[in-house]
Order: sequence, then C-alpha cells, then structure tokens
Amino acid sequence: ITWTPTSLQIGMHLITVEVGDSAGAVSRLNFELLVYSEKVANRPPAIGQSQISTSLIMGESLSLTLPVTDPEGEELTIELNPLVSGMSVNTENKTISFLPQESGQFNVEAIISDGELQDSLLVAIKVIPRSPSCNLVVPQGDLQLGQRLEFTINANEGTSPYWYRFDFDGDGVFDS
Repeated sequence: ITWTPTSLQIGMHLITVEVGDSAGAVSRLNFELLVYSEKVANRPPAIGQSQISTSLIMGESLSLTLPVTDPEGEELTIELNPLVSGMSVNTENKTISFLPQESGQFNVEAIISDGELQDSLLVAIKVIPRSPSCNLVVPQGDLQLGQRLEFTINANEGTSPYWYRFDFDGDGVFDS
C-alpha cells in the first residue's frame, strides 16, 4: 500500500487499513497521520544551564542530574570529556556519578547528543581534602617545673605532609 499526499491533503488524517481473508474474516487498524508541508527541523538538545558547579569532601560520593531534554523527544546520549577516574554517566536517567579518587578541581565537559545535533555544558567539581583527624596520646598526671613533657600525635586522613602547632598557655597564640 502506498500513498503520496498532495498539497490539498495537508493536515491530520485518520487512516484505516483493513485486511481480510477468503473466509470473510477482517482485521482493521486505525492510526492518525499528520501531513505537513515542510519537515520540522531537528533542534539541538535543550540544556537548562551552561555550567554546574559543586563541591564535595574526599571520600563522599556525588550524583548529579543533568538538566537536559530533547525538543523532539529523541533519545539522548551523554559523553564526558575527559572521563575522570571514579566518574560515570547514566544516559537513561541523565545523571553523572562520581566517587573521587583524589582531591582537586575537576572540570568535565558533558556532551549531550540526539544523534544528529549536540550541545554541551561544563561540570565543575571541587573535591575538598578531608580534614585530618588526630589521636593525641598524653601522659597521665601533672608536670613538675623543669620536667619535660612528651606526647605523641598521630594524624591520618587529610593530605600529608601534616603540620602541627601548639598553644601551651591558653592565650590563643600558637607557640612554635
């Protein structure tokens, strides 16, 4: 079955197709078809903003939903450039997941395509080092004048090398 509409047939049409057999059984299919004069131009994916900026602390994970749609309702693909270690994209739900392996600033271009046209947005993620935690081992008891005080500080997490400073007299001024 073929049909080539003319300019007099522009508009919405209800099409009915029937199929029958020699025993008299008939099957019918109805559908609507829009005839238009010019092809609707494909438009690039719509992006709600040109940049997303966020931050997180090292060791935390991040999930970002990208504000993207396609004006014609076409399926979109998302590509990250560069693809950073610990980062992945889920095209179906339009999310970027990130479990950073190191602290620092990560700028990634998210390229969104409908298969013909594309647009992009910048995703800027700052991964902040975790603050160091420390374990202080202090001797029990009081200190006699002239006696030497020794204690141990163990620091972890954060970014080494670590530095230390002390305020021995409680005046808010750190002693060297």
